[in-house]
Amino acid sequence: VTESGVLTGSGCSVDLDAIVWATGFDVAEGYFKDTTVIGVNKKDLKEEWSESGIHSLFGMMVNGFPNMFVLLGPQGFNG
Repeated sequence: VTESGVLTGSGCSVDLDAIVWATGFDVAEGYFKDTTVIGVNKKDLKEEWSESGIHSLFGMMVNGFPNMFVLLGPQGFNG
């Protein structure tokens, strides 16, 4: 990942406006347990939630983690 996009394995630079990172579907076991998510001020999501409890805005967004959107997240319509 570069400042303006991505660099492919063959060395080509591809400029992008957005990168979508899909981590799969593991709603039963906790989809963040094996994933490292780093937000503002290099804060780890697991660290954030261990200090202040699991929280979200409308089950979709977490303060301090811009551009991270979660479907069916904590405190969402399903919980």
